[in-house]
Amino acid sequence: MKHDKTVIGLVGMPGSGKTTVATLITQLCNGEIITMGDVVRDYLRALGKPVTRGELEKAAKELRQKMGEDAIAKLCIDKVKKSKRDVVVVDGLRSLGEFKFFKRELPVFYLVYIHAPPNERFKRLYKRAREDDPKTWEEFEKRDLEELK
Repeated sequence: MKHDKTVIGLVGMPGSGKTTVATLITQLCNGEIITMGDVVRDYLRALGKPVTRGELEKAAKELRQKMGEDAIAKLCIDKVKKSKRDVVVVDGLRSLGEFKFFKRELPVFYLVYIHAPPNERFKRLYKRAREDDPKTWEEFEKRDLEELK
């Protein structure tokens, strides 16, 4: 009897704890994490562009214009399907189109929303200091507004 892998999609604002939850799930279930934002970062690097917040937003928008609202999900699906693990966590869904795509393409797909208060998220992002993370509260608020669009 064929067993379909369980895929768990995580959604939430930047710094909400998606990666922490993904790591915990994969440790408990010997699973794998696929980070949707990494696909866009890899795309930028392949083009020789810097990985900045502005470039990430432009690249994601460009990909969605070319490939549809579910573009990033389409770019991740092969990694998900090829995973040898029984549990795969997809970190960072950003749209209803991505959710619908995964739901349609995968036999077992769950969506989990991760929430944390803005002040806690800002502290986490500031401490994480990834190249595209906000350095000021003003940048953080601007990024949140962009994310919500």
